[in-house]
This record gives sequence, structure tokens and C-alpha cells, in this order.
Amino acid sequence: MIYIKAIGHSTNALDNRVLVGLIPCTIPADGVTDTYISCETGDSGSSSDIKNLPITLISSGVPYTTFSYRVNYLYSVTPQIR
Repeated sequence: MIYIKAIGHSTNALDNRVLVGLIPCTIPADGVTDTYISCETGDSGSSSDIKNLPITLISSGVPYTTFSYRVNYLYSVTPQIR
């Protein structure tokens, strides 16, 4: 799970998307409050490590990307935030 502290996003889970690089992070129906968004990462689909992926929140069509935190997929299925 990734927990994102955010302000100004839609509180409807269906109006939000989170991407780790280009990999979707699934937001559960109860995963959005007025101050947080949680999402569940999955397999990267790659057979090798992928490093330095940004986290992007798209809320009501507007993207916000973090440059402070990056995600690394080690052994293709284990995401780690750096």
C-alpha cells in the first residue's frame, strides 16, 4: 500500500488515479478521504528491476507528480519507496 497525504483532490475514489511510473496503483472504494489517498501497488510486469519511478496522482483529470519520493521495483514485484 502507498498512502499519499493530499489536499484539494476529489474525495470520490472513481475521480482519482495513482500511477507509479506508468504502472497503475489500485485505489479501493474506501481509499480516499479529504486528506489521504491509499492505493495498492502490484506487479510491474517487468522481468528486471525498474528504478526511480515517480508517483503521480491524477484527480479529476489534473496530474500531480511527486519528485521527492521515487519507487523502485526490485525483482519485478516488490515496490520500495526511496
